[in-house]
Amino acid sequence: MYLSWSRLLPFGYVVLHLALASTDLLDPVVYPFGPPWNPVAGLVLALLLAGGGLYVPLVAVVAALAQVLVHGSGLGTALAEGGALALIYGAAAHGLRHRLALDIRLRGRRHLIRLLAVGVAAAAVHAACLVLSRHGGEADLVGPFLRLAASDTLGVVVLTPFLLIFLMDGRLPRPRLQTLLEGAAIALVLWIDFGLHAAQKFRFFYLLIMPLVWIATRHGLKGATAGIAGAQLGVLVAIEMVPFRDESLTLFQLIMLTLSVTTLLLGSLVSEQRQARAALKDSQARLNAIVEMAPDGVMTIDEAGRIESANPACAQLFGAVAEDLVGQSFGDLLPQVDFAAHPLRTETQAKRRDGGLLPVEVAVSATDLSDRRLAVAVIRDIGRRKADEAKQWEHHAHLARATHLSVSERLATALAHQLNQPLASVIGYAKASQRLLQSGTEPVATVVDAMGKAAAQAERAGEIIRRTREFLSQGEMRIGVVEVADLVEQALSSSPYAGHDLTLRRNLPANLPAVTADPLQVEQVLVNLLQNARDAIGESGGRGGGRGEVEIAASLAAPGWIDVSVADSGPGIAPEIVDKLFTPFSTTKSTGMGMGLFIANSIVEAHGGGMRAANRPQGGAVFSFTLPMATRQ
Repeated sequence: MYLSWSRLLPFGYVVLHLALASTDLLDPVVYPFGPPWNPVAGLVLALLLAGGGLYVPLVAVVAALAQVLVHGSGLGTALAEGGALALIYGAAAHGLRHRLALDIRLRGRRHLIRLLAVGVAAAAVHAACLVLSRHGGEADLVGPFLRLAASDTLGVVVLTPFLLIFLMDGRLPRPRLQTLLEGAAIALVLWIDFGLHAAQKFRFFYLLIMPLVWIATRHGLKGATAGIAGAQLGVLVAIEMVPFRDESLTLFQLIMLTLSVTTLLLGSLVSEQRQARAALKDSQARLNAIVEMAPDGVMTIDEAGRIESANPACAQLFGAVAEDLVGQSFGDLLPQVDFAAHPLRTETQAKRRDGGLLPVEVAVSATDLSDRRLAVAVIRDIGRRKADEAKQWEHHAHLARATHLSVSERLATALAHQLNQPLASVIGYAKASQRLLQSGTEPVATVVDAMGKAAAQAERAGEIIRRTREFLSQGEMRIGVVEVADLVEQALSSSPYAGHDLTLRRNLPANLPAVTADPLQVEQVLVNLLQNARDAIGESGGRGGGRGEVEIAASLAAPGWIDVSVADSGPGIAPEIVDKLFTPFSTTKSTGMGMGLFIANSIVEAHGGGMRAANRPQGGAVFSFTLPMATRQ
């Protein structure tokens, strides 16, 4: 049965407080040195824990009202004792909730222990206040203090956990046959102790531990709180029937406290174990659901390398039933994986049941159980990924060939255009030499000069053809994943700076991603740019007459691209050739052919990137190009 206790809480507290105060158990005349137990203390602490500090004034008023109406106390005394009760247990509740983070449902042994410890301290402080108020003029204050402190403590131990667990849970216990049997067992022990052996004064009271242990182990903390509350109620009824007015009541308090605390701790331990088992069961169920639905194969392997379990995805990978994989050797399915070398992650081939090989990625890790070591292997089918990579590389190759043909076509057109001039010059000089020789009147030196100029133009045409042949002989690009730093070092080794009055600087971040490129062709681009930078500095003698500087740098450009640049401290780029630097036969060198930057730009474009050139604000030029970033799967 579920009830909303938040609205009924203050009304229920008032009724219960006044009802408890009206019994003889709390009558200071009947028990001048303190009653056997003080359930009001447990009731107040439970209210303040559940409702908060807003109920402190209500507790003070109701406690004072009970003193005046039921016990006939003076108004001043009643207000003082009521205020002390509310403030002391209000401070205890505040400390438990806000300082010690108490779970008021007591889910966990540490929360129960915190409640009991603070409850005992509050009971001691409250008892001290009452002793000073009621017995301040007497010589012996220890006895009344111990009796009152034990009375409050017993009320807190017995009643507070019961109220917090049952009332805050919102469910009342349903009577069952087992509950009746447990209650009958408690009643039997009380009858033996108080009925058959009333004169023995709690001689057989220890027998009460048996039904309480039975209840605690059977129902956990919830049952334990109900058990000790029922036992306490039964004991109080028995005391009323067989009254004790001497030191035996103190003995009763100590015994009941011992039984109550022991039962509560046992019940809390049982509840914790049940919660742990339930959490483990839930966790195992969630894990099983995840593993069963995982798209990757998951298997567990014992220390001997035998498979203990495999999920459906794993069985599908190997073309078998999951149950058939259990007991097989891990090495038989993945012979190239060193099982003893875990943790590991590698790509290999798995042997399917039909004899076929399947490319897979395998990750193996191990964990220590209570009595042995267990390994877990996660196997992923990468056949589709490998096929996609092959298609991607094939696409790159086709694109490279198409780009190379396009560049070659452009180059052939430019070559035909550029060869017209030197060939025309050769023909002109040759005919002039022929006419000079036929005339017989011109000096030989004039003829030799004309023939030399014709030879120079023929050599220029031959150099153009040789450069063109070198470019065309590069063949298909061989695309791969390569580190930018490796490309730079290889280019530097191909274009050494030893013997030159130069300072070379590298600005290459350590965590720079790799690029997708043909290493040999990109190396040619870098070599060309480095030689151009060195030649530019050499022609100018170094900017400012000092030591020349060349900086090669790389950085992230647009998403998916890496920018590589070569900067120098030379004279910079003349404005009249900036726009045609990357066209054939355009050069900044006095002896250049104008093919290097054109070929370099063609290589970069074949990789999908682009090349740029600009003058630096501090002097010199910078040439940069972009390459596609490698995508690792």
